[in-house]
Amino acid sequence: MSFSALRTQLAGLLERPPASWRALGDAAFAYALSRGLVYLFVWASQSLVTPSVIAFLPQYQTGLPWWLDWGAHWDGWWYLSIVREGYQPVVAGQESNLAFWPLYPTALKVATLAFGMERLELLALLTSNGALLLGLWAFRLLVGLDLPAAGARRATLYLALFPASFFYSAYYPESLFLLASSLAWYAVRRGHIWHGGAAGAAATLTHVPGGLLLFPLLWERYPRGGRVSFTWLRSNIGLLLLPLAGLGYLLYLRVAVGDPFAFLRAARGWQHTLSWPWSQLVAVWSWVLPGEGWDPREVAPLLFTLGALALFVAALGRLRKPYLLWTALLLLLYLSAASPQPLISMPRYALHLFPLMIPLALWGERPWVNRGVLAVFITLLGVMAALFARWHWVG
Repeated sequence: MSFSALRTQLAGLLERPPASWRALGDAAFAYALSRGLVYLFVWASQSLVTPSVIAFLPQYQTGLPWWLDWGAHWDGWWYLSIVREGYQPVVAGQESNLAFWPLYPTALKVATLAFGMERLELLALLTSNGALLLGLWAFRLLVGLDLPAAGARRATLYLALFPASFFYSAYYPESLFLLASSLAWYAVRRGHIWHGGAAGAAATLTHVPGGLLLFPLLWERYPRGGRVSFTWLRSNIGLLLLPLAGLGYLLYLRVAVGDPFAFLRAARGWQHTLSWPWSQLVAVWSWVLPGEGWDPREVAPLLFTLGALALFVAALGRLRKPYLLWTALLLLLYLSAASPQPLISMPRYALHLFPLMIPLALWGERPWVNRGVLAVFITLLGVMAALFARWHWVG
């Protein structure tokens, strides 16, 4: 290639960079804006929000600065306990870290082998935030398959500013799950089945709902003629990595603690059981009706649930059918997870329903809708992040 031709190519790249790099720029903007706000809200909470009594329990006294300590609250503390002490046996009636799936703490454990256990919180901060930046990039590429650049940019910004998105920077696996599941969808839709299967396997090992990803991905690959041939089976065999990953973890539990379903017994220690999906919607009214100990924080799970259901209904006919199946399966799973306080974690679980950002971004083409969504999201993000940082439960 001549020098002039190379110069022309470089000039073209600078003038119009590849779509993947433009997507990275959009993701980086959404990341920088949202994380700047999250850490501003967490900082402000140190002087504006009274801490919960839980903050004073001895086991939660870390002596770390606020920007390192806040991410280890609630489930974050349990994920870090897996890194420090490994999985602990299930004792009937007691909480156990076996309820949490292994990929996120395993990634942190590997990092501590290189940089030291004393830097665990810093490594968790870098892991969660690094996975978020990459996850937003993968999500932006994914929604770019269905939306024009402006719509995909808007969907990415909405996801980054979603009221519960501070969990992406806490020491939870939410950002890793976003990265793995977005990559699985993107790879499969582009025809890279083995890459998609590997990413789907990672999602399976990150969160229980990751195992459900197999079914919509199979639908995504279902032949148009409706006939499943040997050639089709061979070309999609990479998706078997998802169930194999789940089976591998069950085998590990069988060897390590003697029970492949120990995570289910551990969930009972957290008072989580399965019920009919509608039973949680009925039960939640006892928490939010006036005169029954009403608290604004207790109505939040119901509002997030109703909002997700409304968005899902509104998305019918607008979303790809495999996305609708994925969202429906997640909603059924989360509505069926009964606990003493109904729908207690729904604000955080709503992060997994990221395909619903697509119809929201379409409606956001109207300036007044866009401004309204951003105003509501940022306001709720500030309130929820500040409460979480002071050991108040918000999801």
